[in-house]
Amino acid sequence: MRRMARASGVAHAGEGAIATLGRSKRLTSDRDIYAVALQLIRKHGAEGAGFHAAQRADEMLAQGAHTGMRVWQRIMRAIDDLAAKEPPPGAVTH
Repeated sequence: MRRMARASGVAHAGEGAIATLGRSKRLTSDRDIYAVALQLIRKHGAEGAGFHAAQRADEMLAQGAHTGMRVWQRIMRAIDDLAAKEPPPGAVTH
């Protein structure tokens, strides 16, 4: 089970960039947000990553963790931004 980080209200998932969510007092840098978004895209695909981030934002809101909710909303926007820059499946890139 995931444990909650008090300062940010974001779950500690125990791996890579997502693990920094639980350890850091504030996840505010764009670099951190995009690192988490990219890791989620690699793990779940763009659509799955967006769904995961939306679920987490909803969970944070339900718990009254507004800071955590805003972090996950930023991650959602970063996922959308990164997904828009990915070539379509099967596209040849040079």
